[in-house]
Amino acid sequence: ENAITVELMNVNEAPRLSTLVEFAAAAQRSANIGSLTPFVRDEDAGDSFTFELVSGNTDDTFRIDASSGMISVKNNNTAAFQYRPTGSNTFELQVRVTDRAGLSTLNMVLIHVTDANDPPEFVRTASSMALNENSPVGTFVGEVMATDRQFATQKVTYYIAPRGRNVNRPFPFRIETVASTSVENQAVNKGRIVVRNCLAEGETTPCPVDYEGEFTSYDVIVTARDNHPTVPMTAEFYMTINVNNLNEAPTFLFPTSAAAQAKTFTLTIREGSPTNSPLLGEQVVASDVDAADQGEKLEYAWVVATNPLFRINVITGAITFRGEPTDLDFEVASKATYTFNVTVTDTSGVKDQARVVILVEDVNEPPTFSRAAYT
Repeated sequence: ENAITVELMNVNEAPRLSTLVEFAAAAQRSANIGSLTPFVRDEDAGDSFTFELVSGNTDDTFRIDASSGMISVKNNNTAAFQYRPTGSNTFELQVRVTDRAGLSTLNMVLIHVTDANDPPEFVRTASSMALNENSPVGTFVGEVMATDRQFATQKVTYYIAPRGRNVNRPFPFRIETVASTSVENQAVNKGRIVVRNCLAEGETTPCPVDYEGEFTSYDVIVTARDNHPTVPMTAEFYMTINVNNLNEAPTFLFPTSAAAQAKTFTLTIREGSPTNSPLLGEQVVASDVDAADQGEKLEYAWVVATNPLFRINVITGAITFRGEPTDLDFEVASKATYTFNVTVTDTSGVKDQARVVILVEDVNEPPTFSRAAYT
């Protein structure tokens, strides 16, 4: 018998992944996801491998290290790398594994995107805003905007509230959540701050925007809250809304509501009164909320510059008679009532106007003979 020796020649065999590899990746988070090296099987001892992503990498979301096979997030802000409550959340990656001799196989790797909510982030803010005092309800104050990494599936709602010294005090602002335009970055709604009507919204105290009121500025906190169904998150920032002081017209102070509605002062003087007699009744007086115009800063004048019968004190508004006694006659209609218009002017030339009615009071007069002599 002759012995036969069979020598087996080694043939290089292609590497492969031992199983269907599946990893999980939190949506829009930059991270290493997992290495393929532990899953590589090759019958050739001591071989080394390189790795390459071939297909399925939508939006170039992932990368793979050619030597270690580590898959990581390359672009965490792509439209594809979002968690969607409905629909597919899986990337099907084709990965080529190549050995040192150049043999390779294509292998499927599944990456399941999991829900990972991120808080909104303010991108359009200002440390302060300003508006003029006496701005009406609905006046636009300013705009804020936040982005959200989950902008494809989420929107943001905005809230505004007072802080610090403004807490529990009349607060004249609200914020409206409105849709962003398509060209705005990661559009997830924006917030428009406007003047509100406190009384119309059920509060018992009015809240006018008044520089001469309680506050000349308001410290506020603005909050952006996303609409994640299970773990909504918020972002907030502090800002100040300043009230601009405006010069406001002086206003006459009337003694009754009826006089105020008619914008009329009514004064009296006895018929036949001598020159320089003061008028009685309602005092012509005005005030001005502006500090610069308070005190003896207002000036009173007749609308018609020359008044031959009555003089008005430019500082006090006091009216005196400057005509002759015969100009005051209750029994003569043209001499029983006088009407004039008066103005009050502040230091900036802003005016208010009212009407002054002067009534001549009847005085009991002795009878007189119609003729000097009778026969």
